[in-house]
Order: sequence, then C-alpha cells, then structure tokens
Amino acid sequence: IGATGYGLVLSADIAVRNITGVAATFSGVVTYEDVTNIDSIGIITARSDVSIADKIIHTGDTNTAIRFPAADTFTVETAGEERLRITSDGSVGIGTDAPSSNALVEIQGGTGGKNTRLLFNSKPVRTTGSIGEIFFRNNDDSVAYITCGHDGANDAGSLNFGTQSTGGSLTEKLRITSGGSVGIGTDNPGTNLDVFGGVRS
Repeated sequence: IGATGYGLVLSADIAVRNITGVAATFSGVVTYEDVTNIDSIGIITARSDVSIADKIIHTGDTNTAIRFPAADTFTVETAGEERLRITSDGSVGIGTDAPSSNALVEIQGGTGGKNTRLLFNSKPVRTTGSIGEIFFRNNDDSVAYITCGHDGANDAGSLNFGTQSTGGSLTEKLRITSGGSVGIGTDNPGTNLDVFGGVRS
C-alpha cells in the first residue's frame, strides 16, 4: 500500500464497512453484492444502457410500473393491473394482455376487457376476414358489432352491422358492400337495396 498526495493507491483487494466521500471515480465493473437498496439524493445519469431484470416502479406507489415481463415485450401497469402491452410481434393491447396475433391495435374497455372491444386488424395485410372490428359488450357478452371486411381485394371493403336480440344470438343484420349495395337481412345483396323478406328495389 502506498500513498500519493491525499489519495490511497491499492494493488490488492480491500474490505471495508463504510465508505464516505465527496466524489469517486471507478473504472471497469463495479459490483455490489448482497445490497438490497441504493439511495441517491440527486439525479442518476447513465451514459449508456440501463439494464433491469423486471420492472421500474414509482416511488411510494409500487403498484404502478413499467415492466419487461418477457423477451421483446413491454407493459405498463397502474393500480396493480396491466393496462398496456406491446408484444414481440408489434401488436399493441390496451386493456388486454393478449392482443390478437394479427392485430395492429386492440383495445378492450372495462375491468378484464368486459365492455367495448375495438380491433384494428391490419397486420398482416388481409384479403379475407375483417380489417377492423368494434364489438359492444355488456359484461362478457357481445351485444352488437360493426366490422370492416374484405370483399376479395386489398382495396375493396364492406361495412357489416350485427345485433343480438334478448335470448338470441349475435348475427349480421345489415351490410354495405364495396360497390355500394345495401343488404338488410342478407350478407350478399344483389341490388342497390336488397331487403331479405321484404321489398326489393
């Protein structure tokens, strides 16, 4: 051990109970073993990445957090509940921790997503099925919907409306095709206005 000015130069390991100083500079890797908390009064500045195992929590409000629960996955929690998730494939879920695999954005309202569900379904590009969906829910039951469906080409879409009567099932009641035909009670209108079981014009 040698002294240089007011400093201490060490060429071997040293164990101490406490270190108090105005400033310190370390090179290489600084490892804290068996340390449960590090308390900083001022701002902590990192000149490169900050690596954490699980989450960043809000001081005094530990059930609010930014989390990384799985590989390539990012979530935000408030009041102990997950509110937002971005999955590894880029799907965004708001109010749901399992957005549809082909959804761009899926929003579910209410506790546990039991109310209205809004789905922007444009990933990947689809030529069949729906592009976007709005499902209106009462508790766990869907009672009405509006969907945008493909009419067989990337640039052709229809609007479809469905409702559910008391004790009945959720079924399509009205469709507007990509060509502008309107079908009431039929999903394949053959004229400008096609009313199934009613008047055709």
